Amino acid sequence: MKIRKKKRVHLTHYLRVFNASGGAPVGQLVDITPEGLMLISDTPVDIGLTMTMRMSLPENAMNSRMIVFGTQSKWCRKDGGGKYYSMGFTITDITPKEMLIMQELTRNFRRDHFDEIPDIGPRI
Repeated sequence: MKIRKKKRVHLTHYLRVFNASGGAPVGQLVDITPEGLMLISDTPVDIGLTMTMRMSLPENAMNSRMIVFGTQSKWCRKDGGGKYYSMGFTITDITPKEMLIMQELTRNFRRDHFDEIPDIGPRI
């Protein structure tokens, strides 16, 4: 079993994430690291799926209303008694400005969590 070494940041406020192509909701952001994010949704995604995401931001988030970034899905599993899906994504493409906004969000909405947690790999 691999152990995740990066500090995982859980957000105290859920931020909505959409598919940038067409605007369909993908899920809500519940967890973030410098390399990726975890969403929760009532709809699963295929592992390996690449998509450009758009994340709505709270008011006054560095003078931006949203950020857009490329991702690839790494895992997907049922949660919440089978009602919802948790999904992990790697960030594959993000501008320096949007990365700064994402880092600011993690500082403003974070709550500390474990430094090391088990990474049990892909699942659906």
